[in-house]
Amino acid sequence: STIVALDCANQSLQLGKSRGALAAGVNIQISAAVWVGFSKMTGLAPDGNCKTFDVSADGFARAEGLAAAFVKRASTVATNAAEESSSIGLLAGIAVNHDGRAATITAPNGTAQQRVLRSALAERSTQASEVGCLEA
Repeated sequence: STIVALDCANQSLQLGKSRGALAAGVNIQISAAVWVGFSKMTGLAPDGNCKTFDVSADGFARAEGLAAAFVKRASTVATNAAEESSSIGLLAGIAVNHDGRAATITAPNGTAQQRVLRSALAERSTQASEVGCLEA
């Protein structure tokens, strides 16, 4: 997934293995079988809309897409005024996990999710109240 690519890019930068890294991911829906499978398990939202974290959530909506980001260490960008003015974000912390112990594919493991969020916060000694953006 793209978040794993970004985590790998971040690790490469932190370990000094690279000065910059391109993290990218793509989802192309070329097989009807996947649609049929999700439909049979009633995993798709009937109206085609995700209602993430909402009590009315009734499935998810599939989509094709591409995400890419070129990342550098903040200290590198801070020394170059031209690069600093074109920077659009700062990755303060990142963590990924998968413990394989979820009850089903649609029921995430809450304890594992709490652990990974705490790990991301701890990476930069950040408090949850300081977070302005979160990808879930």
